Amino acid sequence: MGSSNSNKNYYKYLDIIRVFLCIVIFLYHLGLLKGGFLAVNVFFALSGYLAFVSASKDSNFSIKKYYLKRLKSIYLPLVMVVFLTLAIVPLFSRSNWLNLKPETFSVLLGYNNFWQLGASLDYFARHIDSPFMHLWFIAILMQFDLVFPIVFRLINKTKSNISKICDSVIIFLLALLSFLGFYYFSLVNNMMVAYYNTLFRCFSLLFGLLFGMLHASKNTLILEEFKKGNKPQAIIICYLLILLLFFLNVDVMNRFFQVSMIVVTIIACRIFDYAIWVKQNTKDTPVETIIKKTAKITYEFYLVQYPIIYAFQSINIGSSLKYFLIFIITAIVSYIIHYALNFYNKKDISIKKFIVFICLLLISCYGIVVLITSKDYSKEMKQLEKELADNQELILKKQDDYAKKIKEQKDELSKQLELIEENINNMEGYVKSLSVIGVGDSVMLGAVNNLYEIFPNGYFDAKVSRSTWTVNSILQDLDKSNMLGDVVVINMGANGDCSEECKEEIMKTIGNRKAFWLTNTCLETAYVNDNITEFAKKHFNLHILDWKSISKGHDEYFYADGIHLTIPGRAAYAQAIYEAIYNLYMEEYQVKSEQTIQDYEDNLKNKYEFYGNDLLLGSYQYIINDFIDSKFNIESYDFSTLKKDLEKKYNLGELSKRIVLVFDSSFKMSTKQYKELTSLLKDTKIYIIYLNDSFDIKDNNTQIIDFNKDLKNNSDYLLGDLIHLSTNGNKALANKLIDTLLD
Repeated sequence: MGSSNSNKNYYKYLDIIRVFLCIVIFLYHLGLLKGGFLAVNVFFALSGYLAFVSASKDSNFSIKKYYLKRLKSIYLPLVMVVFLTLAIVPLFSRSNWLNLKPETFSVLLGYNNFWQLGASLDYFARHIDSPFMHLWFIAILMQFDLVFPIVFRLINKTKSNISKICDSVIIFLLALLSFLGFYYFSLVNNMMVAYYNTLFRCFSLLFGLLFGMLHASKNTLILEEFKKGNKPQAIIICYLLILLLFFLNVDVMNRFFQVSMIVVTIIACRIFDYAIWVKQNTKDTPVETIIKKTAKITYEFYLVQYPIIYAFQSINIGSSLKYFLIFIITAIVSYIIHYALNFYNKKDISIKKFIVFICLLLISCYGIVVLITSKDYSKEMKQLEKELADNQELILKKQDDYAKKIKEQKDELSKQLELIEENINNMEGYVKSLSVIGVGDSVMLGAVNNLYEIFPNGYFDAKVSRSTWTVNSILQDLDKSNMLGDVVVINMGANGDCSEECKEEIMKTIGNRKAFWLTNTCLETAYVNDNITEFAKKHFNLHILDWKSISKGHDEYFYADGIHLTIPGRAAYAQAIYEAIYNLYMEEYQVKSEQTIQDYEDNLKNKYEFYGNDLLLGSYQYIINDFIDSKFNIESYDFSTLKKDLEKKYNLGELSKRIVLVFDSSFKMSTKQYKELTSLLKDTKIYIIYLNDSFDIKDNNTQIIDFNKDLKNNSDYLLGDLIHLSTNGNKALANKLIDTLLD
């Protein structure tokens, strides 16, 4: 990423490209430019291109000299930045750097891309897991530098045009195979392999190498009409604008993502074609001087930007100010490192530069001490990874068990509802088959035949001029003979009433059976209707059958006395009794159906439903046996996805009335945001464990389960990352949940 120091054949646009790409990648690392990662392809292509062009210009090229040059220009700044990072960044970070040793060695030994592939670090996640996440790019460059001088020697041996064409075809085919490998693995959702594997990323390097071979042979792909005047400069600017459109619009989820990787690479090579054509051998303008000096530190700028971004993630300031400070500090540190590492030239040693170099070297030495003395958490985190994976498998098994239980409960509900539905469909036959007991006076006596036609299993005892006082003794005799059936129908009152005590005795004999008492149509005893209606309010199973209202306006039902029934009246009388019994049973079954559904839904809603991340996952195996009927939702939630999930289930009526939130400190939620949840779920009881934070919540529906005190009093509860719990911590958390929820 360096630049020429002389104006002789100085290629200004190559430096402009370097600066442009460096800014794009910086913005991507800040999370401000979603397609900025595509700029890495251009840097790869530029590296391959310059490697071949520079080697071709060196008449005394040797492998040893090439390695020494790359050690000075690429490896020495890398080593300096690595050890400075080890010395300084931990002072700002609040969490332990878990993979410090293995990751640092992978950077120093040039295999960081494969280490990140093995560590499954997601480059596209916008949180920062380590200050060295961007150095996979340098690892691939180092691997390229390792093999390039050998490849160059082999290519340089061929002198004939045919041999050079064969070499170019081979390089092109290797580049094409590399891209096809990238394309395949990205399509099958193995993005980590596609993105980090050297074999699938070297297509950009190889395309750059191919163009380097072309230019080393004094060839160009520029048409003659585009070489004149300012056309090359205009075309370069157009190409840069096209690249910018890719950087602004294409992210990893874009359907054109794979194609964009190679299109950007080819566009980059076309820019090199024109950039080499536009030479500058005049004195620099002030702007060109700035560009040239900036281009010299682009490599250092790339190296230091991520460690500084990583350090700033724990500093709580506004975004705009944070971005500004990161940029300024990155630029200053980049310049200082470049300045210090160039303290020696062929003429003399700069004392100032040497002093700065010694200062950086001393700080780096402390970084070496940090590397040597730091604890390696690899085994601990591997064990955690295994435990979480085991718990994930356990969850899958328990979720299957839970799904089976829910299915069994649904099947049982369906059976009950089907039985109720069947009874409702057969209600007419069922009611007519009931053992209906009728006790009445001459009104019922006139309709006995009609009643037996409807209730063939019934028993009716009716007599002329019967007094209400005799009803209880009749019922008692039937009860003693085990003849008191399902339903008792009483039609008394035309001959007078009996006392309330008398009626109470009647109801005592009836017990919990369904009882119907008909009102009478005799004008002289109309008061009896009022008395029995008032009395019925005291007994849940006594129903008033208002024959007086039913028969009102139907003179054809009665003889001249308005009491005794004609033939049509007897039929209507018997039908009224049947309908009253039928409607009561129908209503009871409908209520039973609704109650069965309500009981099922209440049973589901009264179960605990858990939501959480790794904190819940780690303690899962210790609580599942106590909450076997509970629903567990364990994901990498952020506040937005949690709120969306809860809100959706709440609106659908599928959310439990008892919610348990179990989140570690990687989950970010403010008190204000939590109040949004509680206001959303107004009638839901919420229990929450949220590590390393507290809420000022005064809400009867919320119970904060404070586990932070347990963490402070038990240093062995947290693992090295200061986020996940140890086995003891998980057990303690599980016990706290069990004691709180099941108390």
